[in-house]
Amino acid sequence: MKKTFSWHFPLSEEKIDEIWKKGLLTVDANVLLDLYRYNVATKDKLLEVLEKFKDRAWLTHQTAFEFFENKTNVIVETQRIFDQILASDEFEELKKNINKLKETLSSTRILSKALTERSISVFEENIEATTNAIREEKEKLPDYLHNDSILEKLALFFDGKIGPEYSKEEKEAQKKIAQERFEKLIPPGFKDEKKNSDEKYGDYFFWHQVLEKSRTEKKDVILVTSERKEDWWEKIHGKIIGPRKELLEEATKIANQVILIYRTEYFLELAVEKLKVDVSAETVEEVKAVRDDNDSCVALLEHNVTKSSDMENSGIIKFSLKREKFKFTCSGHFAPHLSKVPLLDVKLIQSPINLPKYSVHCGTGTQFDFNIHIKSWTYGVPLPAGEYTFEYRASCGEQPAFHLDS
Repeated sequence: MKKTFSWHFPLSEEKIDEIWKKGLLTVDANVLLDLYRYNVATKDKLLEVLEKFKDRAWLTHQTAFEFFENKTNVIVETQRIFDQILASDEFEELKKNINKLKETLSSTRILSKALTERSISVFEENIEATTNAIREEKEKLPDYLHNDSILEKLALFFDGKIGPEYSKEEKEAQKKIAQERFEKLIPPGFKDEKKNSDEKYGDYFFWHQVLEKSRTEKKDVILVTSERKEDWWEKIHGKIIGPRKELLEEATKIANQVILIYRTEYFLELAVEKLKVDVSAETVEEVKAVRDDNDSCVALLEHNVTKSSDMENSGIIKFSLKREKFKFTCSGHFAPHLSKVPLLDVKLIQSPINLPKYSVHCGTGTQFDFNIHIKSWTYGVPLPAGEYTFEYRASCGEQPAFHLDS
């Protein structure tokens, strides 16, 4: 049994240690892009750990392509965060509440004038100090748009270690295979099926290129990813318990090798033990927080179901985008669960003002939930923070009535 279904059995510590010592290391694009989101200490620590694999590191062509496609947007988003904090509703509300408190203190005769003035002064000084501290942190942020030290380090590190690009014929063939996999819900990538054009094939291209490298080099691989979606990870009650077994099976059957799949934060935790690198708990926590923050800047505000059965589901769903983003994904749930994976259509019906040209796409790989993807198509102009309202229709029979592109 163990020989036939080896991917269902945990690896021995000896085998894991061997892979850490001799296996190839590869990462996905978001692992590299997150370097622009970390503070300096965390960025340097991750680069230090990657440096330990210098002779065994390798990037898929897909990773390099996605990195360059998204790098500028990530840098701009990071720079804007400081201004967004100062202009946020929460910060403005805090200043308003302090002004109201000042009025209350001033009108309270039982308090001495000296105490009132001293208290007001403390409040104003704290607001000013906080504002100045945020602005100082913004000034410390490197200007990666004009002097990209991260790019220079990565260029040296991965020099001569980038996989080949698909030929036109190869790419078309792999797109067909990916589409067949999406229809059968074979990971990875089916969660991205409704993304725009070739973007939806990104995860599959990445995985296929890793498998081919492992197979042709006859090498085990450590794969580090920032992905959290269900087409990479098995989840029980929302908790990740490990990589999808289908991925481990393909590594065994196609590459005839072992591929260890880690999220970035767990990779860093293991580096302490395997590489004898000093990685603080604060560094690991920031890596996790950056990814959680990137995933959680969208909040569900309201979900009104207008039609509900096990064959058809429709409704209005509203989300809050907490800060500007060039693209974001939001999720909803079918209630009740549908009898099978449905056809789905979504359109944006309300949004913040000054919305740039955009595209909306949707996807579902289950009977239980669905994803909505919205992306700015105006170069350098992000989607504004604010409320976004979508109308959706899901049907287990005919294609829903309206089209999703805007």
